[in-house]
Order: sequence, then structure tokens, then C-alpha cells
Amino acid sequence: NWELGHVNLDLKEIQGEIKDIITEKTEEALKILNKPLIVEDTCLCCSAIGGLPGPYIKDFLRKIDDDGLYNMINKYEDKNAKVICTVGYIKPGMDEPILFEGMIKGKIVQPKGETRHGKYSWNRIFMPEGYDKTFGEMTMKEHAECSHRKFALLKLKEYLEEHEKND
Repeated sequence: NWELGHVNLDLKEIQGEIKDIITEKTEEALKILNKPLIVEDTCLCCSAIGGLPGPYIKDFLRKIDDDGLYNMINKYEDKNAKVICTVGYIKPGMDEPILFEGMIKGKIVQPKGETRHGKYSWNRIFMPEGYDKTFGEMTMKEHAECSHRKFALLKLKEYLEEHEKND
């Protein structure tokens, strides 16, 4: 059994690919905390605009909110999107983090629902494949069943159970 806690750090967010960003953030967090840790980053990638906003989703939402992002994507025929959660695990002595990815495919739809996770949220405009509700319309339990974060963390859990038994 592991004891987990939450630490809110304001880490530098470099520009680049998802794996480069999470690697940099995880290594920076290790320098600050110097203990085993998990860092998570989420991306929303829209096919119509070349995979953007991707890792820059928070910046997009700060400027145009979810309504603005919906209006941008609604102009295109292709409404396909995917949500990617990348979790980095690192501990003192490791050269680089081990990355785990969870992904959900879906579509960008007209804003529906009120459930928002955090100040900047795209829950109201993302409908996962196989569902007839946006994340914003789902209960927390429904959302947890198809969560990109859940899939990434299950991979991390499997790794820890196999490799970190004695820590």
C-alpha cells in the first residue's frame, strides 16, 4: 500500500510534444520535492485543427472558454477529438520518468451539462465515443468509468505493483 498526497506546484510549461512536456514537468517536480511522485497532464486534441489545442488546452480555455472552442470546431465537418492523460512517475535516483497514457476518443458537441472539473473545463463540449452524454452531463461515477485519467492511472498502478513492491 502506498500513501498518496496532493501537492500543488506551479511548474514551467514548455512548448512541445505531450511526452516532452510531461517529462520536463516531472523532472522539475522531482528537483523541488526530492521524493517519489506522480505528475499528470491532460490534452484535448481536435482533428479538425491538427490536434490542437493539445497540451495547450488550458491556455485556449482561459482565452475563449469552452463555448469559444466549441464555436471554433463547429465550423468544421470533422468534430472528432481525443482526450489524453499522461502520467509521469519518478523517484530520486531515476534518470527520467516513466510515462503512462490514457486516451478517450469522442466528439466536440454543443455545450451541455454543468459538471466542470476545475476553473477551466471542456467537460460540457466533449462527448466520449459510445456515450450519449457529455462529461458535463455525467455524474462523477459515470465520468470515472470512462475517464482518460483512470486509464493512465491503472497502467501506473500495474507498474507499481510489479516493480515497486519493496519501496
